[in-house]
Order: sequence, then structure tokens, then C-alpha cells
Amino acid sequence: MNVNSWLKKASSSIDRLDAELILASIFDKDRTFLHAHADEELTAEQQKVVDDMLLRRQKHEPLAYILGYKEFYGHKFYLTRDVLIPRPETEALVDIASELYQKLSTNAVKPAKTTGTAKAVQTIQSGEPIKILDLGTGSGCIALSLASKLSQSTKNHAEPEANIQIVASDISAKALACAEYNAQKLQIKSISWVKSNLLKSKAFKNQTFDIIVANLPYVDKAWPWIDKNTLKYEPKLALYASNYGLGLIKNLIDKAPKHLKKGGFLVLEADICQHQAILDYAAEKNILQEYVSVASNDAQNLGQTRQSLALVLQYR
Repeated sequence: MNVNSWLKKASSSIDRLDAELILASIFDKDRTFLHAHADEELTAEQQKVVDDMLLRRQKHEPLAYILGYKEFYGHKFYLTRDVLIPRPETEALVDIASELYQKLSTNAVKPAKTTGTAKAVQTIQSGEPIKILDLGTGSGCIALSLASKLSQSTKNHAEPEANIQIVASDISAKALACAEYNAQKLQIKSISWVKSNLLKSKAFKNQTFDIIVANLPYVDKAWPWIDKNTLKYEPKLALYASNYGLGLIKNLIDKAPKHLKKGGFLVLEADICQHQAILDYAAEKNILQEYVSVASNDAQNLGQTRQSLALVLQYR
């Protein structure tokens, strides 16, 4: 069977783009290679490999797990079934954390528009390095993309600037192993990796940060729009949370004041339907100085077209 014939067969049961990506992967080429080599015959071994991958895709296994990687923020992140697949909307957390870092590093944080009364944002002034924590790092996509973005070097994404410290943590040792593997591939050595259930690790005792970024599990199993055929392949530990999906986020809101510097920021991702509940809960605690929400448009959220929410909370 040649390239064109296999693509025709596969495209009858899965998306054509998925079929092309699967077939291109065995040649270690991009899709344009297939167009130029449509008549190339597949070896028996090659056909067995792509047929096995095709069967997995027919069963709704996410393409990222089949290929073993996912593009995120311009980088290729290698994945195992121990980590959540990075979503495009999560790139907003990298942009927000980067913007906050730039403002903090120049002492230029200003109040954002809010829908309620809020005190002016107080600038964090310190001669110490700006410290950022990526909580629930998974594949490391947020921490590593942020380190790359803030790097002074344009070659090999070398290292972030000297006046920044990035720490990334996860409850799963297997997830951390995946994240550290991605760090090696991206040649980023400066990130500190910590195994921790939220902020419970002894490594965080007496530690404070300027920014905590947290893409924690926030899916409520009762949501009618989630694609359960696809999500069954992803780690439940990284997806679902109690209390309508807000259990871990509320826990973090409670614990964050002890681990944020005065005026520090908590950057969260949550579904748009959870937005108001998060703000209401934080308001009840009387710990916020300012907040701003950033909703991404046309985001592919958990297999469905829905808005996803990036929420920035500034603590007193």
C-alpha cells in the first residue's frame, strides 16, 4: 500500500488532518512530505505501525497521546498518559504571567478595570529576584514556555533572565518526570522542580512568591458539554475536582496568602461558568486588592468550543 492509498483508507474513518499527521510521524517529516511522495510504498512494518495508530484514533484516543507530543506556545512538548494534554487557551496564562513579570520588574503595576470597588494596586518593590510558581505543572508547558519567553537569549531558549526564579510543582512524580524531560529537550536548566500537593511540601515552608500560576483540575463531572469519549484517556487526577470543580481552586485561594508577597498575584484558569463563584468566594475572604478576568475567545476547552477563563487575583 502506498502513501496515497493509506491516507484514503484512513480518512474514511478519521479526520484527514489526523491521518496525515499520523502517517507523517513514521517518516519523521511534516505533512508536505506526503504530498510529494504520494506514490511511495509503505513497508510492512510501517503499515503495521500506522494501522495501530489509526485504530487508537478510531477509538477516540487523543492524537497528542498517539503521536506522543503536543505543540504549545511554539514548542513541542512530549507527553505521557500521566499528564494533561496542553490546551491552546492555557497559553493565555503564559502571556499574563509574562506581562505581570515585566510590570513588576519595572515597578509599573497599575490598577486594572474591575466591576466592583477595589483598592489601587500597590507595586511590589524589592531588590530580590521576582519569584514565580507554576502549581500543577503537568508537562511543564507553562513554566517552560514562560522561561523561554523571558529568556535573554534567542538561541536554544537558553535561560530566563537573572532577576527571575521559576519553581514548578506537581502532586504526580510521573508528571514531574515528563516535565523535566521537556526541560532537557528545551535546554532549560534553571527551573526548580518540587513534588507537592498544592502548597503542602516542606519545600514551600516560609517561601513566598510574586506570582503563582495554577492550572489546577477544575472540571465538574456533571457538566453536560464535556467530551467523555476523549477525556477518559486523560489522567483523572489532572482533570476533575470536587465541589462543582472548585475544590482545589478554593483550597489554593485560602492557602495562597501565606505564600504570596504583599500585592502578589494568583493567576488561575477555570471555566467561564465558574468565574463568578471564584470571585464571590475570594471576596468573602476579604483578601483581594484587585482582580481582572481575561476570557479567551473561541477556545477549544476540553473537546468542546467554549470560552475558558484566565482569572488574575491580586492579594493584599
